[in-house]
Amino acid sequence: MKTINIIGLGHIGLPLALKLMDHYNVMGSVRDDSKRREEFQTYLYQSPASFPNEIEADITILTIPPSGIDLNALPKLKTKWLFYTSSISVYGSHQGQVSEEIKCIPDNESGRKILKIESWVKTYPQWTILRLGGLVGGSRHPGYYLAGKRELSHPYAPVNLVHHNDVVSCIEKLIEKSISNEIFNIVCDEHRSRKVFYDEFSTFHKLEKPEFKDENSDDYKLVLNDKIKQHLGIEFIYSELIQKFS
Repeated sequence: MKTINIIGLGHIGLPLALKLMDHYNVMGSVRDDSKRREEFQTYLYQSPASFPNEIEADITILTIPPSGIDLNALPKLKTKWLFYTSSISVYGSHQGQVSEEIKCIPDNESGRKILKIESWVKTYPQWTILRLGGLVGGSRHPGYYLAGKRELSHPYAPVNLVHHNDVVSCIEKLIEKSISNEIFNIVCDEHRSRKVFYDEFSTFHKLEKPEFKDENSDDYKLVLNDKIKQHLGIEFIYSELIQKFS
């Protein structure tokens, strides 16, 4: 039975571990003892310390945010295949329609750091990079944070979101099909404008609607997901988040 080590049992890591544990020997990192699980092996790791490089695994899945990764302390992990849950922030916010083939021009420090982490991931013989849209699912949704906010910019820019259950499903299928040395965008099909999307979210949850600036701009980023759907032969479970807010 193959061993899978998940560094970071968070919004993606934990449901992924629970999904994989029936078919693989799963282990994962937690930040403190209160987060330990009985279903599978866990170990303590608090980022941004150096990754635990003494653990051997057939597959290692790195799910922690860039703020928890020290670029000066990246060891050579004892693994045959390294997954990294990256972010669409590696694309500039004004690059229009973006696929995995275009040149990444990040316009913030987080995006630039993530791009450097991706370069490190590619040093492994087998690697898979997943560029995720904004995560939603359960109580996690940017609509809660934006409710009631004022003077928000880019009202007509498209949303690029993804439900964490779809991320988990994609990782599971990529492992099953042994698809490696590829980069995939993981975003749902929903690309309505920020204003329309968050207005409807606020109405659905009876929240105060956010207020956007009255501005129109040709600057936008719309992330395409054709590649992952073609490789896996799938449609997203949550293809349209406008009606599926949980």
